[in-house]
Amino acid sequence: MIAPFQRRLLAIYIHNDRSVTSNIFCSQVLCSDVMVSTLKENCLIWPWDCTAVGQQQYVETVFGRALNDVAASAFSSLGTDDFPVLCLLSQTGPSISSLEVAGIINGSTTLDEAVGTLANAIEGYAAVKTRLMVEQARLEETRRLVSQQHMEYEEAVRRDREETDRREREAREKMQEEEMAARQEQEREDHMVSLKDGLPDEPPSDAPGVFSFSFRLPEGKRVSRRFLPTELFRTLLNYIASLGYEDSTIFVFPRRDISDLDPSKAISELGLSQREVLTLD
Repeated sequence: MIAPFQRRLLAIYIHNDRSVTSNIFCSQVLCSDVMVSTLKENCLIWPWDCTAVGQQQYVETVFGRALNDVAASAFSSLGTDDFPVLCLLSQTGPSISSLEVAGIINGSTTLDEAVGTLANAIEGYAAVKTRLMVEQARLEETRRLVSQQHMEYEEAVRRDREETDRREREAREKMQEEEMAARQEQEREDHMVSLKDGLPDEPPSDAPGVFSFSFRLPEGKRVSRRFLPTELFRTLLNYIASLGYEDSTIFVFPRRDISDLDPSKAISELGLSQREVLTLD
């Protein structure tokens, strides 16, 4: 699409050799230096010869399709002696269908009249082009705003989609973490129950050689349990694990870590007193 400021008048020259003014018009008006230079600078020129029978009617049909009814009727009323005709057309809108007649110079027109008609058409079309440029600038600005709004909308939709995806992903991850934590806690509780159920019965306090241990838990609480001297250190470790402190470090006083003692040894072989405080850390 040609920009409005680049457009020119369309000068259609219709020749008819049967007209008595053809030679005079061509030699004295159309081919004059001022007309040639002005037409060359400001117009696109399209020549047509309607000397042959039927050509004038064909031209009238073409003009009737391209111009409005009023402009087209100007050609249908031309007689043979009205030729040659230099028709000046201007595009007053964005499409080719907006062609209008800006001026008509016929065979009887003098050079001064022709130059004046051409100058008026050029001046008038300059105003039209200014209006078209303003309209085009306004249209382009509207399109730019619409395009910008569309891009902003698409960007907002994209951000919303990303935010929704992020929230859904975080919700899924949180749910998976909670499910995993719940499974791990259940497995831990099941393991503690299993260890507790596997412990031998606690011996009575008057059992021969019984060991009575007080366990100081990490949160400050204390629990106590008795063990037979023949029971293995593994049994004591399983009891601690059944309380939920499987990985705790076990200290006795004076501070000594007994966590790594041989679990297959009997409690009586560990060098512990029969009444001992075991600190879990």
